[in-house]
Amino acid sequence: MSPVAEETAKVPSEEVAAEAAPEVAKDPSQVVADALSAFPGAPSRDQIEAWKQQFGEVFCSGFAETELYMWHPIGRAEFVALQAQISQSQTQVTNLDAEALVVNGCVLWASEPGKSAFKQKAGSLTALHEQIMSNSNFMDPRLATALVVKL
Repeated sequence: MSPVAEETAKVPSEEVAAEAAPEVAKDPSQVVADALSAFPGAPSRDQIEAWKQQFGEVFCSGFAETELYMWHPIGRAEFVALQAQISQSQTQVTNLDAEALVVNGCVLWASEPGKSAFKQKAGSLTALHEQIMSNSNFMDPRLATALVVKL
């Protein structure tokens, strides 16, 4: 008998079964809820699941360990309503104003340092806007074309 076979023969069958058992995938909502639990007012797994039911998809992103945001992609109806609001505005709405409207409408929760980052770091709001728009399928037409498969 080979040395490897001898070693395997010495291992109790329960240990072999435990080693062979596939890992159970953790629920992403629970993983995020557990990670965020250190932050005051952070959403629970149940809240995250409720948001997913309401919005379809929910994302968590950030720019530092403590600057965290939970948000949903902007839906077509929300985007159309936002465009109407901008076009009917009595005052000129800049691109920065429009970015803020999108972010404010899509952010579901932000850590306190994340909220502060919007005021203190010039690129936070714009970067989060880009994440929201990208995950709402606003993309360069060349990229969209590259995703097409002719059948």
